[in-house]
Amino acid sequence: MSSELIIYNYQTSRVKQELILQYIRELLENLHSNKIDVDFLQIVDGNKLYPSTFNLIGKILKYWSNDYHDLSTVCIYYSFFGLYSYLKQRNIKNFDFINQICNPSSKKQQKKIRDDLINLVESDTKPNFFNSIIITGNLYKLEAPHGVAIGDILEGGICLNSNMHRNSIWHETAHLLGANDHYDKSNHYQSIHCDDSNNCLMQWDSLKGNRFCKNSLTEIYNHLEKFKKFGI
Repeated sequence: MSSELIIYNYQTSRVKQELILQYIRELLENLHSNKIDVDFLQIVDGNKLYPSTFNLIGKILKYWSNDYHDLSTVCIYYSFFGLYSYLKQRNIKNFDFINQICNPSSKKQQKKIRDDLINLVESDTKPNFFNSIIITGNLYKLEAPHGVAIGDILEGGICLNSNMHRNSIWHETAHLLGANDHYDKSNHYQSIHCDDSNNCLMQWDSLKGNRFCKNSLTEIYNHLEKFKKFGI
């Protein structure tokens, strides 16, 4: 897996991209100040460095948003991984995720989604979407209020952020680095696995937080140490 953290920003203002890059730099500085080794992580401006992937992700976001209205992170995530497998192996069976995860209403619809996704990809595309921090802003409606993440740095992952607030972006990016949610999935305001629930950024409402609790820092530390050993 790559040690890059790639930021793709679908807001129109370049100033906003610089702000997001600064947020991620500040996040890594915060982790470093808490004695977590992040020196091996590279922050990458995906808009500039990987324009073909930037365009591909934009097409996938637009496709799901236009046809299904709410962006399902799971569908988008497996779209990326399905496309990646298809590009590497040209194996159509790698699109079985469409039926298993995205649950289309018919085989005809399943084939349409599969064909549409394949048509988005050029044969020489080499997508760089592992460990992507995708900023959608208010261009698309997500299935969660501020942002969502799936996967992590060990297996490759993505997070989507509709909220431009630093805390929200830190929360979703921290998931890529190994932090867990510190709230009960059935009761978002019930804290779990947290030793500072009033301030922890991994609570449901991260906008009210101001730091990572000790447990979340331990989760990130352990995850990144494992990545350094096995992932790079």
